[in-house]
Amino acid sequence: MKAAALLLLLTAASAPAGDAAMSAGEGTVKHTGREAFSQPLTNLTRQHRREFTVGNAFFKDSWVIAPASTRDGLGPLFHARSCSACHVNDGRGAPPEGDEVMTGLLLRIGPHPVYGRQLAVRAIPGVSPEAEVKVTWTTREEVLSGGEKVPLRRPVFTFLRWHYGDPGPDLPLSPRLAPQVMGGGLLEAMDAATISALADPDDQNADGISGRVPLLPDGTTGRFGWKAASPTLRQSAVAAFAEDIGITSAEHPSGNHTATQTSAAVAPSGDQPEAEKIVIDRMETYLRGLSVPARRSMDDPTVQRGGTLFRQLRCHACHTPELTTGTTHPMAELRRQTIRPFTDLL
Repeated sequence: MKAAALLLLLTAASAPAGDAAMSAGEGTVKHTGREAFSQPLTNLTRQHRREFTVGNAFFKDSWVIAPASTRDGLGPLFHARSCSACHVNDGRGAPPEGDEVMTGLLLRIGPHPVYGRQLAVRAIPGVSPEAEVKVTWTTREEVLSGGEKVPLRRPVFTFLRWHYGDPGPDLPLSPRLAPQVMGGGLLEAMDAATISALADPDDQNADGISGRVPLLPDGTTGRFGWKAASPTLRQSAVAAFAEDIGITSAEHPSGNHTATQTSAAVAPSGDQPEAEKIVIDRMETYLRGLSVPARRSMDDPTVQRGGTLFRQLRCHACHTPELTTGTTHPMAELRRQTIRPFTDLL
């Protein structure tokens, strides 16, 4: 989960002075409210700010069924119609409550020869979704060492119907809650050498922690997604377009259905690729340019006591409080920034 963490910090509220509050380095925003996670880095160039604004529109736009005059090619299988439907206000998705269909939460599987790597719970007219899933919750009570009682919830997934055949009883399921996307550009700007220097896979310093670099098959360092499967924000975005919305791109030209799902295979699609290069380019700038609110209430004694406990418990051995980005990222605004990410990307 650490490699997937995108700057796990509190939102800004009367941000204090001092470098320690500057979560995103020079680009930190002092913003509060519902849009706190959606602000651009304050040090973006004018050109990048224009591109950021366009990318924001692409992030929020809903895709429609082909053929249409614009943003067409939705599905035929999909999980949501837009990026913002899952990453609400650029923050985390919400798990379903009641009888609502999952949006902020999805199920990764297999891979399976019929259902692929991810279950699609929605589909365009004339095509069946892959499964109808009901999510309920069970609660158990834990008693802490001080006697405090804490209720913990866990989801229970009931499959009401499989539309393309029963996958069998041993289908592996991995629930994934949509993560927040703010601050991703700063994590992308971290040099691979800096991340490697933090690793200690054999616990040679005997501190009980053995962080490993999430190396991908091509030798690059994974940074994004719950399993750190994407090395860049661009690759993460094109994969989400294809798997979550059913939108193809030059970098991810295949759809999210398998050959055995015949109704999906013959469904209408948009021009290929459905997401043009300009869409992916501007989305990339948007994701890179999202800032992080300044840390708040740092002079509060309760917050300071929490910081002391954080260090005493050695949380900082994994959740690195401060890092400096590298010198080679394509966006100069992200270079040489001292940030407070509270992750080591291992």
